[in-house]
Amino acid sequence: MDQRLGIIFLKDKKFLILLSILSLFCINPSMSEGAEEIEAVSEIKVQSVFCPTGEGRNSISLPFHKGEELIYDIYYKKVKIGESVLIFHGERKIDGKDVYYITFSTKLPGFEDTEDIYADKETFLPFKVLRCIRRMGAFCTRITEEYDQEAFKVKIKKRGRLPFSKRITIEKDALIQNAILLPYYYRTKPLMAENQEFKITFPTADFDMIFKGKETIRTGLGKHLAYVFTSIPEKFTFWLSADKKRIPLKIKGYNVGGYALVIRSVKDMAQ
Repeated sequence: MDQRLGIIFLKDKKFLILLSILSLFCINPSMSEGAEEIEAVSEIKVQSVFCPTGEGRNSISLPFHKGEELIYDIYYKKVKIGESVLIFHGERKIDGKDVYYITFSTKLPGFEDTEDIYADKETFLPFKVLRCIRRMGAFCTRITEEYDQEAFKVKIKKRGRLPFSKRITIEKDALIQNAILLPYYYRTKPLMAENQEFKITFPTADFDMIFKGKETIRTGLGKHLAYVFTSIPEKFTFWLSADKKRIPLKIKGYNVGGYALVIRSVKDMAQ
């Protein structure tokens, strides 16, 4: 099928990328404080849930636990318009493969979007994504994405109100990332050198990314020192807390009028 049809077919996905990890509002220069203020950065307050059976931890060492729930306020030009919830559910098996299971849900006026995301346990690359989009309480439009990372391709099926599906296959020249999974990937990897660049491939777009170093930002949880990653060209930026958990604190996009996701609360499972 024509690649242009694939781009049109995925335009909602690109919008979600802007709303999610990966797209939203320009940070005010006043949020970047001098070195003398870094000592005042507060620790992130995490609501812990006791797990007496030990099921709250993963079998391998990760900087986050099964049950971690991150809640974000969504802003459009500094006006709150909705919220997103990101949950790490731990290990699952799907289609015979052991994976990590993550859900990402977004609620805006007249719009709901839920994604069930299954990621490779070694790379956090997408294996399968199941998505449901509802507008104004209407029928759920279902989108299924199945990734073949060895062949650098993704098969996408879309089914709405009508009793038939649309199908496309998109082929790339590199491993294919997922916007929601990208922060998880960088939460689990050794920190890169400042100003180091790397390539990111999404189904309908390719970017160079750069690690910009650290800066201090404000969120609903206070003021925090954060690692900064931004795309080249400048389409989106995200901030991870500069600690062992590397919690995604903020995501902003420079398209669609300037959207931002800003962390409001963190719930973690604790042994």
